[in-house]
Amino acid sequence: SMLGGLHAGRPMSSSYDPHAFLELLRDDHAQLLERFADHAQATEPRVQQGIVDELCKALEVHLRLEDELLHPLAERLLQNTHAEPHAVRGEIEHDIVRNLLERLRDAYAGEPTFIATLGVLHATLISHV
Repeated sequence: SMLGGLHAGRPMSSSYDPHAFLELLRDDHAQLLERFADHAQATEPRVQQGIVDELCKALEVHLRLEDELLHPLAERLLQNTHAEPHAVRGEIEHDIVRNLLERLRDAYAGEPTFIATLGVLHATLISHV
């Protein structure tokens, strides 16, 4: 199950085991990408819209987990290293994803804007992973 459903009720705390948390994020990335495949196979706009609604909710929780737990940890670990630009890139990618999610909320399944935005979101997630 995606973090959006599985962990929605759990408090966001730094008490997570970092290795288990990273494994959860990896699994979540894979499941988020699977939802794009589900969308591609769906033919009815109503079903497509439902899949994208679920995807958006799960992504919002996923972004929040990364922002509140992963990014602060990465900043501490990568401070003053050559890897620091990678952490900044993650923040920029999150801003892009939030913008795309907002665009998806304002569009309807099957519309050119919806299809194009979903495609850019998919490509962004692939590069993020």
